[in-house]
Amino acid sequence: MTIRHLKVFICVYDHMSITRAAGALHMTQPVVTRTIKELENHYNMLFFDRINQRLYATEAGKRFYSHAKRVISAFDAMEADTYTSSEHFCLSIGATYSLGNYLLPSIIKDLQEHFPHASIRASVMNISSLQRALSDNELDFAIVEDHINDAHLNSEVFFKDRLVLILPKDHPLSRRESIFVQDLQDLPFLMREKGSANRRRLDDMLSKHSITVRPVLESYSTQVIFAAITKGLGVSLLPEYLAAPWAKAGLVESCPLADQPMVRKNFIIWNKEKNLSPQIHESMRICHQAAMRLRESKA
Repeated sequence: MTIRHLKVFICVYDHMSITRAAGALHMTQPVVTRTIKELENHYNMLFFDRINQRLYATEAGKRFYSHAKRVISAFDAMEADTYTSSEHFCLSIGATYSLGNYLLPSIIKDLQEHFPHASIRASVMNISSLQRALSDNELDFAIVEDHINDAHLNSEVFFKDRLVLILPKDHPLSRRESIFVQDLQDLPFLMREKGSANRRRLDDMLSKHSITVRPVLESYSTQVIFAAITKGLGVSLLPEYLAAPWAKAGLVESCPLADQPMVRKNFIIWNKEKNLSPQIHESMRICHQAAMRLRESKA
């Protein structure tokens, strides 16, 4: 016995006619007749008397109709609530500071347009805070710079970028045809905060080449770093996509290091134990699309 059997029974009962019920259900009369017969055989009782080619509900049929109406009403309510819940859901995503500054607003806008009835919440924080939030199920997923070594997280690449050297206008190095890692020796440096992916990449590169720089400023805000560069306070190594609008406006100079490509992958990460709903999978796909637009705009 299935929901289909109950719906066919209710329709036949309401019309007291196999013919009219078949028309209402867009089914053939033999199928409707067979469905009612299956239901009666299942309960081993008659729900309709057939007299002079007309249907009359038996006492058992009348009682069964009352129960069937309540079951179908509850089933329809469950269906409606479930489909509504698939549209009215909450999505919590996180981002590191650089991606939060540049890419996250576009992602949020795309998500709001794609899921107009959803509640979209976003948080921008450092990587250690993102890891804790994912572990505590406070975030569905996060977008981060560079690879994260965490056995409890799954990850997938969603775009690549590179770090470039950012210089004040008319800096002596800007007149060079090529700039090498050794040229950074003893330069005043404006850095991201310790623990950030950008800072780890810079520290690793400097250590590998035995380069010493003079830290002048540390900040989680790339806007503060760029503002300091425009004042001639030092140089920095930051994502090329962040430098592009400042360089285009003529406020800074940017160039790659000739002997150090500094190409890196950016990831979507989530807790391995997280049950990813279709809405979360779709949201991740939207992140990929936003990153693709970013690449195409820089091509």
